[in-house]
Amino acid sequence: MIDLGDDLPPLDEPVLAWLRRTAELTAALPDAGPAGSPARRRAAREVSDILAVEFTDPAPDGVRVDDLMVAGAEGPLRARRFRSSAAAGPQPTMLWLHGGGWTEGTIDEILNERVCADRALRSGVQLIS
Repeated sequence: MIDLGDDLPPLDEPVLAWLRRTAELTAALPDAGPAGSPARRRAAREVSDILAVEFTDPAPDGVRVDDLMVAGAEGPLRARRFRSSAAAGPQPTMLWLHGGGWTEGTIDEILNERVCADRALRSGVQLIS
């Protein structure tokens, strides 16, 4: 559980609201097992999705999203490409590596979808997630 004790540095109210809501959601979860376990990863994704819906704007219109398969060392991997719907031809590309200490981030998180779509639209760069 996140401790929001009195010794916090000055934070903007939206950041404090996010932290409080994270603490509330996390406290309501049953024990999901050790870090990195499938149950813990599922619980973290659920919390992430709830926070994304409550605190972020939906993915913007004007972004094309394509699901792809790319070759991986142990077989095909899922990937997702975000680019402006107005884009034609090759574009500069950014590789988006999901957070979560390489154990909990996922291509399917609502927050990642919203961030990637927004960055692709604003920057004119396609993102591969």
